[in-house]
Parts: sequence; C-alpha cells; structure tokens
Amino acid sequence: MKKSLLIIIAGLIFANTNTMFAQQNVQQRPYIQIKQYINKNVLPFIKTQKESLTASLNENEKEVLKNIENDLEAFRNQGKQIRESMKGNYNESMAELRKKSFNAIIARADSLLAKHPGAVSAYKKAYSAEKEKWEKDLADIMPNRNGAPAKRGIIPRLENPSYALLWNENNNFWHYGQKNMRHAARKGMKNRMFTPETKEKIRKYAETNIIPVIEKEQKEFEKTLSKKELKKIEEARQLIAKRKDAVFAMWNDNGSRFQTGDSARLAMQIEMQKAMLPVREIALKHYSEIEKHISAIKENIPHWREEIMSIVSENTRFNKTNAKMPPFIHNKIKRINRPEAFLIFDKSVFERYAPANNSK
Repeated sequence: MKKSLLIIIAGLIFANTNTMFAQQNVQQRPYIQIKQYINKNVLPFIKTQKESLTASLNENEKEVLKNIENDLEAFRNQGKQIRESMKGNYNESMAELRKKSFNAIIARADSLLAKHPGAVSAYKKAYSAEKEKWEKDLADIMPNRNGAPAKRGIIPRLENPSYALLWNENNNFWHYGQKNMRHAARKGMKNRMFTPETKEKIRKYAETNIIPVIEKEQKEFEKTLSKKELKKIEEARQLIAKRKDAVFAMWNDNGSRFQTGDSARLAMQIEMQKAMLPVREIALKHYSEIEKHISAIKENIPHWREEIMSIVSENTRFNKTNAKMPPFIHNKIKRINRPEAFLIFDKSVFERYAPANNSK
C-alpha cells in the first residue's frame, strides 16, 4: 500500500514538473521583459530628451558637457578596475568615495542646466507625462511584494534631467546612485563574508567537526539495512555526484548558470527523481529509526553554529551579534533534517565550496 502511494505521488510530481517547465519555456522571465520594455519605451525617450537638452546649450556649454561626459566615462572605467582588484572584498571607504565622486559629476551637469530653466521645464513636463504609464506597465510585468507599483531604478532617476543629458549608449550610468550604492554595499559585505579564505576555514571546520558526527550516525543506522537497500542508496549518491559534475560543466560551457527550463536540466531532474524514489521508500520503511539518528545530529547544531559564527566574526567585518550563518553551510546542515537526505549524505557536499571550485 505504501509503495503504491509513493508511486502515485511520484507520478503527480513528474506531471507537475513537465507542466511547470512547459510554462516557463512559453513565458519569459520578468526581468527579461522589463529590460525589453525599457529598451523599447524608455530609452527612446531618453535619446530624444538628450538631443533637446543638448540643443539648448551654447557652444561653450557643449564643451563643458563634453568634459563632464569624459569624466563620467573615466569614472565608469575606474569602477571596473576597482571591482576586479577587490576580488570579493568590500571597501566601505572606497564605496563612499565613489558615491561622492558620482554625485559631484551629476552636480556639474545640474549647474549647466540651471542656466536653461525653459528646457528643464519642458523636460519635466514630458517626463511627467510618461512616468505614470511606465510605472503602471512595469508593475503589471512584476509588481512589488505588497502589490504596489515597483520603483524601477532608471525611472525615478530620470526625474533629474541631468541623467538624460549625460546618457549615452555605452554608459548605463543610472546604476550609480545612492540606492544602488547601498545595494553594492550589501552585496560587497556578503562577498566579504564569503571570501575563498573564509570559505576554506569553514569547510575545514565542517570536515573536522560536522562530517564525522553525521557519518557516525549514518554508519550506525546502515547496519540495520539490507544489501539491496544499501545498493539503492549508493546508486542515488553516485547519480547526485554525476549530476553535480554535469551542472558545473554546463555552467562552464555557457559562461553562466543555465535557465531553469533547459531540457538538459529537466532530463536530469526526472532521472534524479526516479533514483530517489527507492531511497524515499527506504526512508518511509525505517522512518522512526532514522529520526533517532537525526535527533542525535541536531543536538550538535547549536554548538556548530556558535563555532562557525566565531570563524565569521574573526575573518570579516561582522561580529557575533550581527553575523549570519553562511547559507552554503547552513542549508547543507538544515537539509540533514530530511530522512532521505540523511540516507544519501556524502561528505563531498561540503567540498563544492573549496577554493578550487570557488568560481562555481
């Protein structure tokens, strides 16, 4: 009866998975749609307004504008060099300095336009006429979580005509702003926490303290399993390792993570679900015994968390009170709470974040 129920559930999972991926192939991701909308509707407005604002300047002012544009381009190129040199570390003082430099460039453009109130007034009138429609259309594509119209980064910035005046096709400068600097700061702090050196220290801690505890409970439980059950579990482990290698190979070939709806990934997921079905049957059969071993593992989690937080606080700008458990270790420990994850656990899951695989 239990086996029949599991087969029915697996069939429903396969059907829902096929439907989900079919829908994803038909519908584009919201971010792609937003980009296409901006390219089609917002950028033509910026180009037209840039021409109008530039035409209002005299020849001397146009030379000043050219100098400002050159400084903005140099600022952008400097940013690329800084990001490459930082290699995942976050320099708060540098971020603050760049924010001030960018605001100073915008202020120079503001001074130019302040001499032409008529052109500025015409721009703001044209902007107001388009803004409401843009925000409504973009909210239909991807609203905020509370259902309110989303404030897309480029549109609020365009309220200042200097952004349109300085725009060019090679310099998407609206990415530099106070809001985006805060985002860069958050991203930078995250990167600072997860530098290769910090990852390696956490991995070594897991290798010495976490993995032995899990393996001890796992081996103790495996004494109660038949050879056939052990074989099914080992087959699932090998398939997981094979799938992970294939995923990494695809990332390397494509230069980025492939889309969720790719047929190759769908095929791997279906293959994985088939391999995991016997493991879930074993987990269901021995559920109460597995829970005892999982409980023994969970008793250690508070201590592991405390020790890992010490590593984070010693190697980052965070202290124990505001540091968070790194997701790449937290998620793997949390996953052991599932009986089937306990059965197929392999220490190699912690090796993915070793420095050699850091780019993955």
